Amino acid sequence: MAPMGKFHRVTAVLTTAVLALALAACTDDRPTAEDAARTLAEGLARLDVGQSAFTAAEASEVTGELATITEGFGPGAPQVTVAGVEETGEDSATATLDYVWDLDDSDSDWTYSTTADLTRVEDVWQAAWEPALFVPDLLPDEKLTLTSVPGDRGDITGAGGEVLVTERPVIRVGIDKTGGPGGAVDRFRPCTRHPARARPGGLRGTGHRRGRGSLRGGGRPARRRDADGHRRADRCHPGRTAAGRHPGTRPNPHLRPRTPGQRGRGDGGTRGAVRRRRPGG
Repeated sequence: MAPMGKFHRVTAVLTTAVLALALAACTDDRPTAEDAARTLAEGLARLDVGQSAFTAAEASEVTGELATITEGFGPGAPQVTVAGVEETGEDSATATLDYVWDLDDSDSDWTYSTTADLTRVEDVWQAAWEPALFVPDLLPDEKLTLTSVPGDRGDITGAGGEVLVTERPVIRVGIDKTGGPGGAVDRFRPCTRHPARARPGGLRGTGHRRGRGSLRGGGRPARRRDADGHRRADRCHPGRTAAGRHPGTRPNPHLRPRTPGQRGRGDGGTRGAVRRRRPGG
């Protein structure tokens, strides 16, 4: 009986070895789409994608494009991570990449996501390259630039969140004495419907008086003044802008902080001289 037991043990060992070989043959040790996406993200974060493969470009060419896109861009390189990989076929997948740029010392960062189309060709995952993979909507031959812009002016609110002061439309009126008939604005015709309230340009309460930038001709400096946007209409000529009716006036729409009832002389507007060039100067 002893030889029989030894035979069973040898058979069992051989069967186990054959099973192990079969499992090893079925194991797919080829790189996965997740591996390719992770390598691509690491390369984009270094601005060097030499370890990745691309469908229609050499890795060195893509690295050169990344250098051109970020040339002179202060923040340098972004942080890039793989948000997820979705298999769209047996040999295709789509990877979502998350970008974070630290633009300045503030707590706010520039963040966005892009997608990379991956295709497996001869056991190698290749990415489809285009500048929009690096920055959304970026076109060929475009590059990144950093420009600082002032923030929007905040509203002043009261009890219950009621807006007390906000930006409202006004018209900044510039008066050019050289732009009228014969090279000068010799006479101004204010609205005669309300003679006692008449002001140059049909604007009320703007501070245009004799001695303060009035249009009398002569050598006095021209003036500009902000007029409340609610009084844009020409009372004497409906449908026409009062400030732009007369020769020599230059209306320019603006936004300025105002309360709902602020207008006229108490509107907090500003006034200043408009410099005039002499002929040939």
